[in-house]
Order: sequence, then C-alpha cells, then structure tokens
Amino acid sequence: MNKLSFFIIGLIVITLGQSCKRGVSLSETDFKDMYSSNADVPQPRFKVFHASDSESEIYYMFENRGLKYSRDIAGENQMAQVRIAWQLYSDYSSNEIIDSSSFVKIDTIATQGLFQLQGMFKINLQFGADYILKVTTTDLNTSKKTITFVSIYKKDPNNRQFFKVLLKKTNTVLFRNYFYADEQLRIVYNHKSTNQFIGRYYSTIFPVSNPPFSLSSPKPFDFEDYDPLTLELHNDTADFKASESGIYHFSTNSESKYSGLTLFQYSNEFPEVNSVKELLDPLRFVTSKREYTKMKKYQDPKKAIDEFWLGTTPDPEKAKKMIKGYYKRVENANYFFTSFKEGWKTDRGIIYIVFGPPNVVYRSLTGESWTYGEQSNYKSLTFNFAKVNNPFTNNDYTLQRSTVYKNPWYRAIDTWRQGKVASLEY
Repeated sequence: MNKLSFFIIGLIVITLGQSCKRGVSLSETDFKDMYSSNADVPQPRFKVFHASDSESEIYYMFENRGLKYSRDIAGENQMAQVRIAWQLYSDYSSNEIIDSSSFVKIDTIATQGLFQLQGMFKINLQFGADYILKVTTTDLNTSKKTITFVSIYKKDPNNRQFFKVLLKKTNTVLFRNYFYADEQLRIVYNHKSTNQFIGRYYSTIFPVSNPPFSLSSPKPFDFEDYDPLTLELHNDTADFKASESGIYHFSTNSESKYSGLTLFQYSNEFPEVNSVKELLDPLRFVTSKREYTKMKKYQDPKKAIDEFWLGTTPDPEKAKKMIKGYYKRVENANYFFTSFKEGWKTDRGIIYIVFGPPNVVYRSLTGESWTYGEQSNYKSLTFNFAKVNNPFTNNDYTLQRSTVYKNPWYRAIDTWRQGKVASLEY
C-alpha cells in the first residue's frame, strides 16, 4: 500500500457546480458498500487538507486493478475512464446538498506496472464548520460504482486535516494513518505561524476487544505515559522518520495535546497478515482460552495453526478456503477499522471477522448500526456502535454490549469450527 512511485496522466473533462439541492438524508442511506468484501472493486481512499480558511484540497487514491482498460480511439493506449462526482452536506441528518460537482479522469499508466491512481480536487469550504462529503466513483467502461463518505472537520485549526503528510521519496500524499519503518515522511502545516511540533510517542500495545456480550470495562488509556518528541519546521514543513512500533502524536503547542496529527506504526506488511504471530493471534475469537494458550506454547506455532484449521473439516481444499476467508476478513478489518489499534482488535473488527460484512449499515454523526439479515425479520441481528471522541483518530467506535449477543456469538463460532460458514465470499 502506497509503497510505489505514482505518476498520473489524467484529464479533467468537465466540471459542474451546483448548490442547495434536496435529496435523501444520509442518515437514511445504507452504507454497507463501505465494508464490502468485493476485492475486485477496492474502495477509494481520501485525505482532506485545509489549504486555507476558505479552500480545502481533497486528495483521492484508488487501486486501479479494479478498473477496466480499453483501447483508445487511435488504438495506441489502454485507457480507463473514471467519473468522480461529489456532493457536500452539513451532516448525516441533512438532505440538503450544499454543493456538488463532477469530473472525469482518464488513466493510461496502469498498463506500465503502476497500481494506484491519485489525484486532487478543491472545494471552497469556510473555516468554522464541519461537513460530510459523498463521493461516487464510476468506471465508465463497466458502469461499476463505489460510494465513499468523507467526514470533513474545519473548526479546530489543530485538527489532523490541517496537516498534510507526504512520502518524501515520491512527494505523494500518504493516504494511510500508519507508516512503515523504512519510510521518510514530510509533514506540512501552513495554517498559522509555528516553528515546531510538540510530539508524544506511546509504545502501548493494546489488547483485543472483548466479545460483544462481555460487560467488563476496558482499562482506560494513560495519556501521560509517553516519551516527548519535537520536530522543527522549516517553510511550514518538517521531516519525520521512526523505526519503533507505536503511536506518534503531534500538535502545534503543548496546550492542544488532545488534537493534532497522529501516525501509527505496526508491522511493515500491515494491513496484510503474513507472519505466524499475525496468523495465530486472531484465532483467539474461534478458540477457547485453554486451546489458544496451548497453541501459543507450540514450538512450531505454524503447525498449531494448520492443525486447528484442518480440524474444522476433513477436506483439505475446504480448509484452505476457510483459511483464505478468515484471514481475508482480518485484513479487511485492518483496512476498514484501524484506529488507535489494529482494525482486527477493535469492536467493529471482531464483529466483522466472526459474522462477516453486515447486510445493512446506517451511519450518523454519533455512531453506526449494523444489521445481519433482513431488517424486518425478527431473527435478524443488530449491533450498535457509538463514535468515540478520541484524540488519536476519527475512526474509533465502541460497541454497545449486551448479554443478548452471547448465543449468536457462540453459534457463529461453532459454525466456523464445523467448517460450515455460509457467508464466505472469498
């Protein structure tokens, strides 16, 4: 992810501006496509940078392996055509479109071995308000669409969206909230005059979230247990590199320590799952405490992992499919739900891994609601997640736990262990 050099050959064909139109409230919109497991159409990623009090830059990136490339009229180049259309709302409960526009991007470079398409468009946004941006990306060669919702925060000048993080080697935007040990970063902050960032490094290793029926409270995070850092700015930029896993938080002054820019470092292959430890740890969900402890004591943990999956079914080919499906969910959880800890450890991550992508997702400013099954069916299962005000991330949601989830949880675990997961989509 983001490890290659990117060069974009693109063409903006048409741009149309509109304002103050009414449509369906975003709170009535089903957001399930955000967490789709369809690997053929990867969700685009977006980063917001407030370049000034009146203008904001929206950077986008998506993996072009999901695009259809066709010969151009001259028959000389393989060409993809992507329409990017956006609509701006004040919040999820609003049905009034503040502004909207669209343009077409033509890409001819994917055939040269590059795997990501990047670009940027600008929106006039005044300082002092927050917004929701709905972006629809359409592959014009296939008519396939993806819809992404971007939260825009422009009230606090120390908010993370006032910082732009670049990969120094390629001078391209870092779309991840995490970085690798071998990457040199360049951080841009030009909202007001400052000559240094106040930094804090947290080496905390976070535990996996409890099952959805557990009512025990997690240990609160100690914000004062950190190592201090400082970064000097020159011409509104500071270079940064680090090799230790953990949380790196930067603010413009010591008084604004609960807002600012936060970057995370996990393994150098994150969000992919490849090492034995990364394969073993998520098995905690589908094993008993005794089984899991025993597996961790194996001299050859890889053997323990293989024995577990082969024990779910006598058919080796089916076992391979189970393994592929389970760990694809772990990787998707890392991609979708990573916050201050790896996505597979979060509340949404554990539900996603065990139960799969939800059938219905509703989102508001204060949380998300996931439903498995038909909404009108009394047998359907709904999980409600409350959005947490976390200084490190905008992607922290906590499950409203209940003992009613105990039986559905163990039924799902038993299904995995019997090799009969009906919702495998991989």
